[in-house]
Amino acid sequence: PWADDLITFQLKGPAEIVAVDNGNRASHESFQANQRRAFHGQCIAVIRATASSGTITLTASADGLKDSAVTIEATAAEK
Repeated sequence: PWADDLITFQLKGPAEIVAVDNGNRASHESFQANQRRAFHGQCIAVIRATASSGTITLTASADGLKDSAVTIEATAAEK
């Protein structure tokens, strides 16, 4: 529950990392980055699609930990 590993995020596909956060209000780390220290074992990346469709894979990695990835499919919004 006290993990503070440095998490690095990588994207494949039509998207960009908009922000990263860990919920620690005392942190002075930049929100506009591709990495962030976990706070109590938690860290998030906010992503935005840069095309109307396509496959996006977000991978999180940290030294000494197994990488984790999620794949999502971006689709155009219905009007």
